[in-house]
Amino acid sequence: GKDDYGGGVLIYLPEITQGDLNGFCHVLFCVMYNEGGYKIDAQNIYSSLKERAQIVEENLGEGMSNSALFGHMLVDAPDKNRSIIEKEVLPSLRLLPSYSKFSNQVRDWSESMKDELST
Repeated sequence: GKDDYGGGVLIYLPEITQGDLNGFCHVLFCVMYNEGGYKIDAQNIYSSLKERAQIVEENLGEGMSNSALFGHMLVDAPDKNRSIIEKEVLPSLRLLPSYSKFSNQVRDWSESMKDELST
């Protein structure tokens, strides 16, 4: 999936809440930003999460992991179809934040984390 228009891609991840995914990505992004020993592990975990966009593409159609396109489709869907999507599809989807779109925040978070760990 592409994340050119928004802050991430839609992935299939019913196991955790959006809030938990956001917190997990916060940690992953900080680890990826810092040149520590776990950087590669964090990148691999993030990549495996991003691969779950393929499940969205395979089941909902090409481009549907793009949150902007999915949003347009949802708005344009007839009420009956929208209701089905909201009940059967949305509960399993999460927005995986884009590392590149949050680079400024990641830098700030990482600096803040370093400061907290050094005190």
